Amino acid sequence: MKKVITMIISITLLFIASCDKTGPDTKNNIILEIYSDGWGTLLQTIYMEEEGDIVISIDQENPYYDPPQYFIYAKRAGFYTNLYYCNKGDTINVHLAPIIPDKFCGVLFMDNGYFADNVIANTDVTIKKDSIYFDAFPTDEHGRFAINIPFDSYTIEFIDYVCVQDTIYYEEDFFVDNSYKDFSIYCHSQMDKPNIYIYPEYEMELDVTINFPNGGSIVQSIPEYGAGWHINVKPLGLINNQYEYLFYESQNPDLCQYSSGWVIKRDDLEKFFVQNMTASGFNQKEIADFIEYWIPILIDYPFYAIYPQYSADLEKMVQLNFSERPDSILRLVYEVKGLHNNNINISSLEIPKFERIGFTVVEWGVIRK
Repeated sequence: MKKVITMIISITLLFIASCDKTGPDTKNNIILEIYSDGWGTLLQTIYMEEEGDIVISIDQENPYYDPPQYFIYAKRAGFYTNLYYCNKGDTINVHLAPIIPDKFCGVLFMDNGYFADNVIANTDVTIKKDSIYFDAFPTDEHGRFAINIPFDSYTIEFIDYVCVQDTIYYEEDFFVDNSYKDFSIYCHSQMDKPNIYIYPEYEMELDVTINFPNGGSIVQSIPEYGAGWHINVKPLGLINNQYEYLFYESQNPDLCQYSSGWVIKRDDLEKFFVQNMTASGFNQKEIADFIEYWIPILIDYPFYAIYPQYSADLEKMVQLNFSERPDSILRLVYEVKGLHNNNINISSLEIPKFERIGFTVVEWGVIRK
C-alpha cells in the first residue's frame, strides 16, 4: 500500500481532454492517482470522462526532484490499469486497453516505496495451489496478463531480474473472486556483500545467526551459513584460521530510510566513503576492503544519492544475533541510487558516534536501488 502523508500542496491542472471533478460517483470515469516520485506519497486523485491528453502541474511543498516528478496510475472499470511517468508541466496521453472477456486479467506492478513504481514486464509467472504447480502465464511489456482460472486461493511465483548482477525471487498469495486484479508487490532489496568483522577480547567459539523480522533470506554466504555460523574467532578478527570476516548477501523487503543522506559525484566517491566511514568508526582495513570492492562497481552514473542505514534502520530488515553479546556493535549499510543529474532534495544528517569498547562487531554493506 502506498504511503499517504499530510502536506500542503497547490494544484494547477490544465485539461485538454474532457474531465470531471465531481469524484468517484460518476460512472465509468477514468481515475488518475498521482504520486510523488521520490516520496511515494499520493498527491491528488482526479477524474477524466474520456481518454486523451492531460497536463499535470502539481506544486509540492518539498519535492524530491527539481522539477517535481510523478508516477500516475490510470484506472477504469473494464480496462487494464496503466502506469505513466512525467515531470511537472508535462502532458500525458491517457489511453487504456480493454480487458479480455471471460478471463482473469490484471497487471503486475512493483511497489518501490518512495520511488516510482514499475510494471513487472515480460516475466514468466508460476501459479501454485496448495504448494503444487497449477498453471503459468507470461506478462507482456505492460505487465498485463489474461488467463483462465477458477475462483480460489493461489500463490504466484516469479523472478525479477533487477540488474545484471542480481535476481530476486518473489512469492505472493492472492484470491481470485472476480475477473480483474492488479498486483502491487512490495519491492525487495538485495543487500550486497555485507562484511561482518568480529573482534573478541579473547579467542572464543561463537554462534552467529541472522533473522529477517519482515521476511527475507540469505542467498549467498562465506563460509556456508546453513542454519547459522558456528565459528572460532581470535582477538584480531581471524575466523576459523581462514577468514577475515563473515560474508553474506540477502534479499529482504526494502524498509530503508530515504529522508537523509548525501549526493556525491562519481569522481568523489572514494574520498567521500573514506571520510564518512572513518567518521562512522571503521578502521583502515575495513575501509580499504570497502573501497577495493565498491569503487570499481559504482561507475554507471555521474552522481549517486547515498542513504546511510544505521543499526536502528537495519534492525527492521536484517538482525544479527550472537551467542555471546558484543560490547559494541557498528552496523552501516549504504543504500545507493544512481542519478543522471544532481536535482534532488535530501537532508544531510549528523553521523552517530561510535566507540570500540571490549568485544566489538562491525558490519558494512551496500544496497543498490
